[in-house]
Amino acid sequence: MTIQVKARVPGSIYSDLRREGVLKESLLSGDNDLKYRWVSYDNWSFERTFNVDEKLLSKQYVYLLANGIDTVSEVTVNDQLIGRTDNQFIRYKWDIKKLLKVGQNTVRVSIQSAPLYSIEKSKEYEEKYKYKVFPCTKTDNNECNFDFIRKMAASYSWDW
Repeated sequence: MTIQVKARVPGSIYSDLRREGVLKESLLSGDNDLKYRWVSYDNWSFERTFNVDEKLLSKQYVYLLANGIDTVSEVTVNDQLIGRTDNQFIRYKWDIKKLLKVGQNTVRVSIQSAPLYSIEKSKEYEEKYKYKVFPCTKTDNNECNFDFIRKMAASYSWDW
C-alpha cells in the first residue's frame, strides 16, 4: 500500500499523517504510540518540485541546506544522489549548482526506517565484536538499539 500526503517542512511524518486523516487519533492518547508504531518501521520519501531561472544559475554556488534530517536518508536532486545522512543533530550542505536546470527541478529525501537501521547496526556490531549491547527482550519490540543511531532518544521512548 502506498500512502501519499502533503507534508510540511519542517515537520513530522506523524503530524502529516494525522493532519491528512491517515492517523485518526492523537499519538499521545491511550496506547496510540503502540498502535501507530508501524509509521517508524516504514521508509518515507519527501519530494518537492521547484523552478530555477537563469539568474540563480548565474551564481557561483547554489547550496541545498538541510537542518536536522531525521535520520538516515539519501538526498537527490533531479534523480542524482547528492548525499546521504546519518545524524539528526547536524546541518548538511551540498553544492547542487551543476545538477540544476532552467525550469522545473525536483529534490527528494528518502528516509530509511530508524528502528530497522539501528537493529541492523546492532547486529553488525555484535557480529564484529562478539558482544551484544543492551540485549532486547520480547517486550522491547527490538527498539532498544538507539545507541547505534544519531537520533533523539525520545524517539525510542527513552524519556517517556
